[in-house]
Amino acid sequence: MANAADPNGLVSGHAYTVTAVAKVPMKEGNKVNLVRIRNPWGNDVEWNGSWNDNDSRWSEVDLHTKHELEWRRRDDGEFWMEYRDFCREFEEVTICTLGPDFDGDGVAEEAGMVKAIRGKWEVPKTSGGSRNNLELFARNPQYLLSVYEHEIKRDQRKESVGSAGSRYCCAVIALMQVRRRCMKHPGRKMMQVGFVVYRTEDPKRRLSVQDFITNEEEGNSGPYINYREVFARFELSPGHYVIIPATFEPHRQGSFMIRVYTDCPFDLRELR
Repeated sequence: MANAADPNGLVSGHAYTVTAVAKVPMKEGNKVNLVRIRNPWGNDVEWNGSWNDNDSRWSEVDLHTKHELEWRRRDDGEFWMEYRDFCREFEEVTICTLGPDFDGDGVAEEAGMVKAIRGKWEVPKTSGGSRNNLELFARNPQYLLSVYEHEIKRDQRKESVGSAGSRYCCAVIALMQVRRRCMKHPGRKMMQVGFVVYRTEDPKRRLSVQDFITNEEEGNSGPYINYREVFARFELSPGHYVIIPATFEPHRQGSFMIRVYTDCPFDLRELR
């Protein structure tokens, strides 16, 4: 990541925040699509192209609209730019929901329960890598997820006529890499990570190589990828499951956090 701005005022490889979008009416009658962006440095390193804080185009916008947009000339890291410039200058946008999206429709639902647990991949004891080598994979940390039936769902099933009702628990499981990018370790890069979920009938023991050979997985987070966080959605029936977080390559040191969001009661603990 660069520490100095390019001639246009933007910093290459730097993460910005989109704080607003607007279709702005001009005095001539036409409208322009603008995006408001914030540099988290919060200083005078800002876009200096079209629609920057000092651009003459702002004289074509009436005072009421400027007030609605909260427009101001200030070296605070926040600036406006035209949408077409935004598309040209930025290559990736990440959109976060404000809560778990159990059904994948883009609308956040309210989580009934949320729990988080932290762990480490330590060389050589708990850094087994992916399932390319099952003996090494079995060394990875394992976490027991015990899912219980929701009382409301159980009551609804009892009251339903001619239907078994829904016994499934909607869950979102996420794995996040911790402290990969910080001032103490500027050279660190994100590792390729992922996780696998297995169902287990014995909640008191860790899964072994034989378990991986004879049992199918319940699901996974997809291909191992060097994102800060990966996640997957599940519909789980009441029972016990084992979450196994891993790096793609074995013998990689790192810290992580697992978060579980569900619409039903559950417990989460490490298997030792």
